[in-house]
Amino acid sequence: NMGEVGTITLSLETFIADSVAGNPGELVWGKPYRFVEVKGREKMALTGNLEAMLEYVEKYGGHIEVWFRSAKHSKGQTQLTGPLQDRVKRLAPRGMVSVRYYP
Repeated sequence: NMGEVGTITLSLETFIADSVAGNPGELVWGKPYRFVEVKGREKMALTGNLEAMLEYVEKYGGHIEVWFRSAKHSKGQTQLTGPLQDRVKRLAPRGMVSVRYYP
């Protein structure tokens, strides 16, 4: 059961998740959550919302499932920059991030 869009804010730290699993009634900074994020870009860097979410799960626990365009997409597969690939490789073995491709 995927939840609605969730916003977590504390001081200057903010990100908006596309979805939060389990549809929690309230999001509390510092608690672990299962986030889902969808990115349909040609190239994806370790910046902005995605970077903030990865930092959050690394610090507080939880998991982020990120969906990117696959090679079957009419505009081609999303290319991940080196820093983003490195962060995913560091967090994936710890169960904190999974990458999926669509379609």
